[in-house]
Amino acid sequence: MMAVVPKCPICKVDDATEEMECNVSGCAAVEQVCPVCLSKFQCEVCEFAYCDTHRTKCSVCSGVTCAYCARKLPADSRIFDLNCFDIATSSLIETDIIASCPLVSTLPEPDDSIFDDFDPPIEMITYSQSKTAAKRGVRPHNVQAEHFVPNSCFIVGTGRTGAVVKGSGLYSEGKALTYWVDDDQKAGTEHKFLTDLERAFCQECESKGQYPTLKQWLDFMQHATSQSILNHRDYTGDTTGMSDEEIANVTLKAANEAAFAVRYQMQEHFVNVLKANLSAYLGNGIVGGLAPPKKVSKAERYDL
Repeated sequence: MMAVVPKCPICKVDDATEEMECNVSGCAAVEQVCPVCLSKFQCEVCEFAYCDTHRTKCSVCSGVTCAYCARKLPADSRIFDLNCFDIATSSLIETDIIASCPLVSTLPEPDDSIFDDFDPPIEMITYSQSKTAAKRGVRPHNVQAEHFVPNSCFIVGTGRTGAVVKGSGLYSEGKALTYWVDDDQKAGTEHKFLTDLERAFCQECESKGQYPTLKQWLDFMQHATSQSILNHRDYTGDTTGMSDEEIANVTLKAANEAAFAVRYQMQEHFVNVLKANLSAYLGNGIVGGLAPPKKVSKAERYDL
């Protein structure tokens, strides 16, 4: 007997043959819809799909925007998509723009206590604070501050400082949120493991002549961080009475939760402290690539 395909819950006419999975990390919203109605869930800026909680309409153009691309200015009830936001703030100096993402509070908040379930525990700290801790002799021995997104990808020219790419807000190497990883860049260390993954990602983008967004970097690094935690930190949670297979599954789950918690804090810092745009295109500086042009064409956008 042939299975009956349900009707789309949106239009209630066509068959629900497509799956809408919300693009927000940690959101489990999934819905079966028809191909036509699937487009109604897509943000018109980043073109990814979002659930009802994580999408809204731009007050200016009425286009669909999402938890990553929506912006709001102080004392202004309107919600802008990124394109309309750029127009509304075009006459302002970038560092004077104080904006917020009105949907950012809807992102699922993780339990940071998961950081203490690993040895060494995960500690979040800005790069400047890490340098100060080192000077005062209170930073743990043989650790380095890991930038979740490589600092060089934000810099327009060469070197560690200078002008930053459009949409980076108040970003600087020192203000960036980091976390401590073991050793320097020696083979087998957590820092080297992450740097190699970051370099490979940049090399892929550079070879295609494409530029990933800050949000795409966060997605990539969440996965890379999960792998890094599994390979370089010991799980210290209670595994009494568990089989080896059960311990492996619990450890993997904890590593994924910890990686999401790191990503969540990084994203909160980028959006709310540095006033960065999650849809900003970043350069491939870690492999010597140039900063993105002021106007990134569709062919130059990185496609996951």
